[in-house]
Amino acid sequence: MRAAVARWFSGRLGRRGPFLVFMGVGKVCFGASFIFEPPAITQGLGVLTSRASLHCWAWVWILAGVCVFASAWLPFTRDRWGFVIASVPPTLWAFAYGWAGLVETMPVAYGYSCGT
Repeated sequence: MRAAVARWFSGRLGRRGPFLVFMGVGKVCFGASFIFEPPAITQGLGVLTSRASLHCWAWVWILAGVCVFASAWLPFTRDRWGFVIASVPPTLWAFAYGWAGLVETMPVAYGYSCGT
């Protein structure tokens, strides 16, 4: 039974689908982590939290993850929107931490935005 399910999924995902599934699940989990256990220090996210609460931004990650996951089953040329959507939340996060580093509200923020 499991082998049949695995064949069904792999036969419909295409070449770039498994990566989109991986990215989608990762974004959903990352967003859920902000809902279930929010970070104690959100100093670098001041630009984003001034617009909406961290709970709302968590839902941005979750919705992006669901869209990316769903785009894994689209045909080869139409799945590009999954990659575009996948880049939106990390870009916002990088901008927020980068801005915090530039205006010196969080001096080490540039390290967070670069992934180090």
